[in-house]
Amino acid sequence: MLAFALQAVGTILPALSDGVLPNLLAAELFGGTFVGIVSLTLALAGRHFPASLAKAMARITLGYGVTQIVAPAMTGYVAQATGSYRIALVVTAIMLTAGVLLLQIMTLAEKKRAGLPRAF
Repeated sequence: MLAFALQAVGTILPALSDGVLPNLLAAELFGGTFVGIVSLTLALAGRHFPASLAKAMARITLGYGVTQIVAPAMTGYVAQATGSYRIALVVTAIMLTAGVLLLQIMTLAEKKRAGLPRAF
């Protein structure tokens, strides 16, 4: 969740500032969290789908691949229409924040099933 939150910050920084330092920080936050998020997602898939791990990873890869094609095309249309990437960056940060919230919900549901305390 922390990696997603840091990635959201890294995504929103270029929308808030045109400065070199904020953009360098944004690149570091986004790139620095990306590998960790991928690794943790694959580990999470393994924990939730141990009997059909290959199928789960195939679905994750398919979904990721489709978004790697569709999202840049959509971003290009938005940037062309508005003359800026700011809206696309804000939407991306919102989606990452939604991911953090969904992970929190999933964590609470797992703890409830396991009978563990609901500490954050």
